[in-house]
Amino acid sequence: MSGGHFNGSQWSMINIAEDIEHLIENEHNIPCDIVATFKQVASELKTLKEKVRAIDYYISGDYGEDSFREAYKDIK
Repeated sequence: MSGGHFNGSQWSMINIAEDIEHLIENEHNIPCDIVATFKQVASELKTLKEKVRAIDYYISGDYGEDSFREAYKDIK
């Protein structure tokens, strides 16, 4: 499966999530409540990347309707 409709741009969400995680690990002056928010956003970005990938596969013809529904419902 290759997708292709979004030209791989969904991977930028993973890059941003990893940058946020890197900030958390290396920047020790961030208050705990803000760190929690950063962690939540990084997690949401990873989830969104998977959702966009499923859409990409559907639009590109790699997934049929049933495959898309199954893949999308399994994303947590």
